[in-house]
Amino acid sequence: MLLFVHGYSGSPYDFGTVPQALEQELGMAAHVPVIAGHDRGVWKLRNTSIRQMTQTVLDAMQLSPDPPILIGNSLGAHLALLAAVERPARAVVCVSPPQSLNSPWESWWIAYGCALFLHSARKRGPAPPAQRVFKRIPGNAMIRVYQARRAVAQIAQQVHCPVLCLGPRDEFLIAPDAHIKLAKLLPHAESGEIPPNPLHAPFYPPVQDAVVEQILRFLSPFAKRENSKKVSWFARTE
Repeated sequence: MLLFVHGYSGSPYDFGTVPQALEQELGMAAHVPVIAGHDRGVWKLRNTSIRQMTQTVLDAMQLSPDPPILIGNSLGAHLALLAAVERPARAVVCVSPPQSLNSPWESWWIAYGCALFLHSARKRGPAPPAQRVFKRIPGNAMIRVYQARRAVAQIAQQVHCPVLCLGPRDEFLIAPDAHIKLAKLLPHAESGEIPPNPLHAPFYPPVQDAVVEQILRFLSPFAKRENSKKVSWFARTE
């Protein structure tokens, strides 16, 4: 089974037509669950922990009779790695991980968000306009990404399946070379470059074809053709 894990405040639609394309090429059923906290409005994410999100992936992995292949996008890449430590996975593909594991400050929006958070915590007068905008981000993505980064850093050496880390050399929302730095911390990982995607949407044209090509190259040795080919877009495993 190909198990797709979308990112923070995302949905199965974030993958575009890639699940169908990989399903046809590899002959494996694609499963695209809605991650915990994303099914009843984005504001529910305020109270949804990284552990709850990871549990959705673990529950979905149980649907496969064989170890599945995990394909995570953005924060979903970190969730896929966390799940791969707890349950067997054939391989993991991490697409545009949101920041490297070396330092949370390499991503400008993480550093800026933390500065805004400290400004609010110290109550030094009214918040600047930028902070009011930042607080509208569902569930405060800054905190969740930082928590996921710390969790993956702790278990990085326990990820024993093959891992492919894909990302652009530079991106507006992503720390420079985050995918390369992540691959260096994992024992059985390689990195690959994809074209820049300023909107952080690697599964849509014009980046989509390059992403599919890299994933097919990496997954071909691990693919196991299956009978079922139905894509379950909004399968919930709550």
